[in-house]
Amino acid sequence: MLRAVLPHAFDLGIDPVLVTCDTVNTGSRKVIEAVGGVLEGERGGKLRFWVAGGGSKSGGGASSMAWKNRRSAP
Repeated sequence: MLRAVLPHAFDLGIDPVLVTCDTVNTGSRKVIEAVGGVLEGERGGKLRFWVAGGGSKSGGGASSMAWKNRRSAP
């Protein structure tokens, strides 16, 4: 389902896409990682992943490094 919705998000100009799941939800984490999600960190019991450029397994290129290293206020 996630793989199917990512192209729609990219078509809307949402790139990268923030995807979250509960820290204990191993199944969701595996799905997010399988579509190229790069773990930003954990906040409030949720894991935060960024998926860039259509969900490439590499996690994106140079542009993905900029958002990977940024930190937003809690």
